[in-house]
Amino acid sequence: GGPWKQELRKLMRAVRETLERHPVGIRLRLTRPILSHGALRITEAGMEILAGAGFDRAGAARAYRALFVYTFGFASFGSPDHPEDIKRHTQAALIALPPDEYPMLSAAASEAAETMAGEAQFEFGLDRLLDGLEAELQRERPARSR
Repeated sequence: GGPWKQELRKLMRAVRETLERHPVGIRLRLTRPILSHGALRITEAGMEILAGAGFDRAGAARAYRALFVYTFGFASFGSPDHPEDIKRHTQAALIALPPDEYPMLSAAASEAAETMAGEAQFEFGLDRLLDGLEAELQRERPARSR
């Protein structure tokens, strides 16, 4: 991957950390878009990185939106203060499920619980999004050169 992926990774980590430090921003955004200069500067930075990587304006806007929504959702559902508690509680709930009704969740209780919080899960999802954007960019380049 190119340096643009590293720049976006750094930006999305910063967005996530800010949202987790200031959860009031999450509650506010659920009621309306945040169109402050500070929030728009972050969007501007993300779209600049994407345009520099080769995305057109529409592609950059769509890509940034996907990255932001993923990051916002992760920050909304995560608990940076007690990830191990969330994992333990989830695993206990999944283990208690009747295996005949929930064969996959019962068998994968530990693995499913591990995905409920933490840095590794955030990075996994972010990597998949960035890899997908990179693949899209590579598909688009040959089409543009025809």
